[in-house]
Parts: sequence; C-alpha cells; structure tokens
Amino acid sequence: MYIDKYWQNYIGGTDDSLNLVSFLEDQHKEEITLSEIFSKIGLDRQNWNFHKTVEYLEFTHSNGVEIDFHFAIDVITDLAAILLECYVNGFVNLNDLDNYNTPSRHIRIVATSEEHDALNNALKEFANDPFSYDLHELVDDKDMLEMAKDVEEIRKELYESRGSNRNFNVKKDDMKDLLDDWDEASGCFASNRIMIEGCEVGYCYREEPDGDWDSGWRFTAGDESDDYMNDPNNVGIYSLNSVCNNDNEIVSLLSTPYPCAFERDENGVFYQIEDEKLEDYEEDLNMDILAQCQKWYEESKHCKIIETLEAISADDRTPEMDSELARAYNNLADPHKPTCNEMLKKAIALLEPHEEYFKDDHCWNFRMGYSYYYLDQEARALKYFEKALEARPNDEDTKEFICWCKERIDYPMFY
Repeated sequence: MYIDKYWQNYIGGTDDSLNLVSFLEDQHKEEITLSEIFSKIGLDRQNWNFHKTVEYLEFTHSNGVEIDFHFAIDVITDLAAILLECYVNGFVNLNDLDNYNTPSRHIRIVATSEEHDALNNALKEFANDPFSYDLHELVDDKDMLEMAKDVEEIRKELYESRGSNRNFNVKKDDMKDLLDDWDEASGCFASNRIMIEGCEVGYCYREEPDGDWDSGWRFTAGDESDDYMNDPNNVGIYSLNSVCNNDNEIVSLLSTPYPCAFERDENGVFYQIEDEKLEDYEEDLNMDILAQCQKWYEESKHCKIIETLEAISADDRTPEMDSELARAYNNLADPHKPTCNEMLKKAIALLEPHEEYFKDDHCWNFRMGYSYYYLDQEARALKYFEKALEARPNDEDTKEFICWCKERIDYPMFY
C-alpha cells in the first residue's frame, strides 16, 4: 500500500479511522463519491470547515449499530490519504487499511474538481494552524505538529507533485473526443514522459484489467528506467482518450485483446512484439486456478484466495473451487474476532451442497469437521473427522482433532 508511510498514528490509526473503514466496507460498492461519504456520515454539515466537529457525526451500520466519529478533521485527513492511495493505485484494499477486522475488498473514492479544491484548502488550513482544531484538546502540541507535517506531505503529493498543478502536455480545454465509440473500460496508466513531457508512446502493453474501471492498457515512452517507473510520482491514472490526445497513433491498437504488447519502430510505426513479461503473465493466467490457490495457501494468502474465487459466480465455480474457498474462510476464522463464527458458517454453506460429490473425500470431510469444531459443535465435527480418517488413515492432524472432540464431548456440562 503506497500510503503505508502515512497510515499510522493520527492518520489511519485512530478510532475514527477504524470507523471510516467500517463505513466504507458497509457500503458494498466498488466506487463511492466523496459527496456521498459526506452526506451519509454528516460531514456535509461542516460546510468544509473542520475546526470544530458538529454533533451527531455518525452513521448507522447495516447491523443496526450506530457509530460516532469524534473529530471531523480526523476523518478528513484519513480520506485525503485514501484518495492518494486511489490516485496511485486506482483503488484501496480495505484489508490494507484494517487487516484485523476487514476482509479483502477493493474500493475507489472519487471526487469532483471542486471538492478537490476545497479539500486542498482544508488540508492547507490544518497544516498551517493545527492548534486551532478541536482535536488539540486531546492531542499534545508535539503530536499535533507531527500530524500537521504528515498532512502537508499528503496534500503536496495529492495536489502538487501528483497532478492537479502539473503542466500537462495537452491542456484540458484542448482535449478532443477521439474515442466516441469506445464502450469498454477507459482507465489506463501512462508515464510522465508522455503526459507531461509530450513524448510519443514508444512501448505499450495490455494486461488483464484490474477492476471495472481499468482497460488494462499501460503506456510509456519506452526509455524510462526501472527506477523511474517504480516511483509512483512518475506514473498516473488517465483516461484512454487523454493518452490518445497526446499520441493519436495508439487509437488503432486499443481493440487488441490482452495480453499484447507493441513497440514503435524507427519509422514511427507500431508493431506487435512477443514480450517476455507478458509470456510469463499469460502462463500465470492459464495456470490451473486450484494450483494457484494451493500456492497462495502455502503463502498464507487466504484473502487472495477468497478475492479470486468470489470473483467467479457461484454458478460457474466447481465443487473443488467451493471447497478451496471454504478452506480459506476456515483459515481466516480467528476465534478472537467477532467475524469468526460468520466465516465458519460461510465455509459450511459452501461445503454442504457438495456432500454427495465429496462423501469419501478426506479434505472435504476434514474441512467440515474443522468448521463445526470451532463452532463448538464437537459431536458433529467428530462424525466428519472420522470419515476423513477413513479416507486417510495415517493423517496425524485428523487423529488429533478426533482426540480433542472426544475430550470435549466427555466434559461435564457445567465445565
């Protein structure tokens, strides 16, 4: 996550931060506008003045719990950081913002140019005079100054070095609509060499899109170094039309399906190339999804498994995929978190429809037993563990769970 360097302490590390993430997770959207956020939690009543927090800055969670925000400026600075993450990567993964309570899911916050101008001014005001905010009643001078320093850095990245004050090669008023018949996603990445310095596209490629907003296209001048491209300040998210206005020769390439790559020859003509990176990408793309899930399991990337398999509709998932998805939910079920039982029940719901299909399968029975065991239903769990042991008689983990089940079943009720 790009904003890791900011997302801590008084930006990203407060109760208001956790409540904001909870709010975003509860919206169940891929994209949400800043105005909608303001309206739903009451920030619109602040009229862009966040020195003092209005009463009842809150929202009601879908589970019926009312959640309050203590300081308006806390929410504003967190939103600015999240907007920066969305600017750099196109979205923010909510699990990165709160990996203890929030599942992996991408969301993007968008704002109008007027809202960006107002937010820029609000951040500037706080950075210049942090002691005039009600947050100072709780936070000492040293920490307020440290927070103000971080807020100013975020502001500069978001509104100066990152784009709004950049001297773009083609100005907004000079843009022409070159893709009036384009009906696919139009987001893409392009380097500053093209968008600011005015270079022609020298190398471009298309990979699997990263969300509904993304076309998959990436454009460079072709002479950027790895260090240059690894600096997020040198690459931005643009519409395909914006890039085409800088170099209209790419228009004829855009309908080429991914994965593909093009270079420009010495006469300025594009030709398709075999790109080693894309060959690796295509190989990964064609990798058996269950083998990939096994790889992620071994790397403890259970959220990645869930994110990938949940993206496939339930009708299109195979029984094996549902079983892998259930295993991921089982592995993420932490007994110390309130989401534990919910995840275990999801696992059972995924496994149960395939009982006949997997009736003698070790893994399916073990996973059913695991879910019931941690739901404190040892008698049910024992039945599945014993079936799992029949399929794999020497499995030590299964034997151990069977012992635990029997011990807990034998406890007196009052224990």
